[in-house]
Amino acid sequence: MMLWRLNQLQFLHQQIRVLFKITTEMQLLINFVVWILLVSDLNFKLFTSVNHHEVILKSSTVTNSVCVCSSGVFADSDAVKSVTVMQGDSVSLQTNTELQIDDVIMWTFGLSETRIAEINKEYRIFSTYDVLDGRFRDRLKLDHQTGSLIITNTRTTDSGLYGVKIIRNRTVISHRFNLTVSGVFADSDAVKSVSVKEGDSVSVETNTKLQTDDVIMWTFEHPETLIADIDTKHITFSTYDVLDGRFRDRLKLDNQTGSLTITNTRTTDSGLYGVTIRSRTDITYRFNLIVSDSVHCCDSAEAVIRLVFTALVGVAAAAAVVVLVYDIRSRRAELDV
Repeated sequence: MMLWRLNQLQFLHQQIRVLFKITTEMQLLINFVVWILLVSDLNFKLFTSVNHHEVILKSSTVTNSVCVCSSGVFADSDAVKSVTVMQGDSVSLQTNTELQIDDVIMWTFGLSETRIAEINKEYRIFSTYDVLDGRFRDRLKLDHQTGSLIITNTRTTDSGLYGVKIIRNRTVISHRFNLTVSGVFADSDAVKSVSVKEGDSVSVETNTKLQTDDVIMWTFEHPETLIADIDTKHITFSTYDVLDGRFRDRLKLDNQTGSLTITNTRTTDSGLYGVTIRSRTDITYRFNLIVSDSVHCCDSAEAVIRLVFTALVGVAAAAAVVVLVYDIRSRRAELDV
């Protein structure tokens, strides 16, 4: 087939030379055109008829490129879904999908994204792991159809941020959950969710007025680290940093209510806070604080603005080129006259 094509082009070449007087320059041009036609024909044959798998591979590559580009940080999958459950009940954090043959799934807990479960569908791996303090011991299960995470016999200490990453066909799908486990024995056992954007201040309220003999203690995370205390009888209001220094000079106490204020919040401030008010009786409140990364606040609106600005710059540049070309042509016309 290729030889026939070559003979056909050579015959055409000879006919042109007979009909027209060909100069050396024209001869070179014709040879170049013939070469282009031959190469184009060869490439087309190789791409379409010889290797069908190459066509599939090229199609797959294009698809993967599109999928990777579309999974940016502003996607809906980046939103945090709130889930509430009563202590002692089971809760399922859903992946909203069915497992595929090559899926790899990883579940994490907390801002440090400690791995607590993973799935490799191809190798039939379904594993769960406990964290260092042992809070999840024998209470994590995985759904073999969907990859969802099930926490049985929930406890208030299970409250916090959970994440799942699904790796499928070289794309990554992410979901995050803010789980709140409410106590069943008293209202004070409930864990209240509090959300704030990074950089803002947040107040964790005691919902009371300080009394003469009140002693108040604020704690952070597990184990409960003391970060503030109040003794109204001796008129002491003290705040303390944790070992890693994350709260340095950013904790304040309200002298009227004993509420705790965190200024200039950071994502590392997220976690479980507790306050115990010792008066005639002990009252305890707990708060699950989520500080959202300020990067996520720059949503699609900012992306649209940037896109429009880029488009305007492009239009302006194109207009400048048109004006420049017109000016050059005008000057040449004047010189010719």
